[in-house]
Amino acid sequence: VAEREKANHVEMRLLEITSQLQAAKARVAEVEQERDEWRAKFQQALLDLERQSFARGDVEHAWERIKKNTEAFDEMKALLEKQLDEEREKNEELVKLMHRPKADAETQVYVYTCLGQAQTDLSYQYLESSARLNQDVGRRERLDALKG
Repeated sequence: VAEREKANHVEMRLLEITSQLQAAKARVAEVEQERDEWRAKFQQALLDLERQSFARGDVEHAWERIKKNTEAFDEMKALLEKQLDEEREKNEELVKLMHRPKADAETQVYVYTCLGQAQTDLSYQYLESSARLNQDVGRRERLDALKG
């Protein structure tokens, strides 16, 4: 009987250990499933992080390009404003010159003139090219008289 009790006790203990083992196996399965879910979440988070890093890099690159373009625009704007101011000043000066105050003034002048006669080289050229003088009888005498 003592052996029977001892066997029953061992059997009961064995059943308890088996049920604990079954519970532990079930818990291990649950933990492994939970672990696999967390691994999937981690992989997804890692992928999202990498995508965000690339997006951030693209945004930073675009920001640098926009910053350079803005600086170049500001420089160009300042230069054009300076040129515009210079041209406005020139325009004001020209308008002042156009609208200069005018006053009437009178002077007396006496022009000395005298009568005189002169024959120019053009007159000789005309006379030499005249057909009547070239073909007329006594042309040489008249030509000599004119030149002399």
